[in-house]
Amino acid sequence: MKSPFERIQWNCSGSEIEQESFRRIDRETPPALRQRFTDAEWHVARRLIHTTADFAIAEQLRFTPGAIEAALAALRHGARIYTDSNMIKSGLSIPKLQKFHPSYCREAILCPVADPETAEYAKKRGITRALAAVELHEKELDGAIFLCGNAPLALAGVVFRFRRAWPLLLFYLAVFGSAFATNAGAARVYLPLTVPTAILAGMGAEAIFRRLKTRFPQPHPWLAPVLTLPLAALLIWNWCCGARCWHVQEWFQLYREIAELPPEKLFLLDASAGYPYAWNNQPRATEDYRRRLDDRTRERELLSFLPPGILQGVDADGAGRALSLRDAAPESEVVQIAGMPAVRYRLQRLDGTPKAGYDLVLVLRGWPLPELVQGIRRIRAAFPETLLLNPCLNLPGMFLQAAALALHCDDPAQLDWEPLRNRFTGTLDIYRILPGEEKKSGK
Repeated sequence: MKSPFERIQWNCSGSEIEQESFRRIDRETPPALRQRFTDAEWHVARRLIHTTADFAIAEQLRFTPGAIEAALAALRHGARIYTDSNMIKSGLSIPKLQKFHPSYCREAILCPVADPETAEYAKKRGITRALAAVELHEKELDGAIFLCGNAPLALAGVVFRFRRAWPLLLFYLAVFGSAFATNAGAARVYLPLTVPTAILAGMGAEAIFRRLKTRFPQPHPWLAPVLTLPLAALLIWNWCCGARCWHVQEWFQLYREIAELPPEKLFLLDASAGYPYAWNNQPRATEDYRRRLDDRTRERELLSFLPPGILQGVDADGAGRALSLRDAAPESEVVQIAGMPAVRYRLQRLDGTPKAGYDLVLVLRGWPLPELVQGIRRIRAAFPETLLLNPCLNLPGMFLQAAALALHCDDPAQLDWEPLRNRFTGTLDIYRILPGEEKKSGK
């Protein structure tokens, strides 16, 4: 039997070893985990696994939509590269960077953490050198690529202390914070969220005052009260205005009553005002919604917390849109759930191709994430007015790999239904929202 050293292939090149490592990572990664990423995202995730020798890092990895494309575009335009670590600066491959833009060189990568003026400024301010470097080089950070190695305060400094964002941060939080709290529901639900809101607002106020102190070395003693009092007045005014027109909803009670409904009953929340339902009840709210999407009962109901004849969701651009029901012409059959009126529609599963003029609800479930996204795109290409229902709960790839869509089928020939239905057996259900007269007759 060969010893471990005898089994090692000593004559492999570096690129061959790397490719073999990637092959083993691809082989040992669970398929469900791999399917969470696009090809471009997996390229980054696989590199991180290779660097850390830790498969668990992929489970915690999240990509903002368009992040990789934005980074590549910045590199192609020769964006300045800023880092808080000389190790990162030394490890960057200049030849690879120059393939994106010829201006890249080692000297052009900005890493001022070890500069004497940074150390002096950090000591004077009583902050870390990484954060001091960010404050000293704010102009260079405008439009730059920031590579954060081991200095979270530097990253926080970029996010919260960038001068162009100071006034926007402060006043946005004042208005949003008051509206958020007023529309929240029971006070106990959102009390923990007031803590980060207060921290962010305080950081914004501190940034403004610090900037004014830099501009005016000896500010008047009344400067801070003059700025703070109008801000507090704005907060109180917004709160009072919102309290008069916004209904405070007990989202816990709504979830409890919905969770008690049979799984064949779907529900539809307002696309913009339904997010507290998800925030307050995660992960149970998502689990309950997935249970309803998985149900394949032929005759179902849809309970809509919207006006009669209207469904609401988000379009392909993520904007909230309303869909007027043309086929259903529903009667106002309204029930009360947790004090909220809900319009009841009847859904009938279709086995063949829908007919022209039908109002439809499509339920996709159990699809691998890339296939799910591709399927939704195909449906939206055929019917541009297609809406994704319950965006607060129906987020493919983040919470569940399923989706509920609503559309009006003007021309069934616009979409090849059978290949879509047979792509994964039993994973696509097409429901017709029955007209009001069919509800009465019970057909």
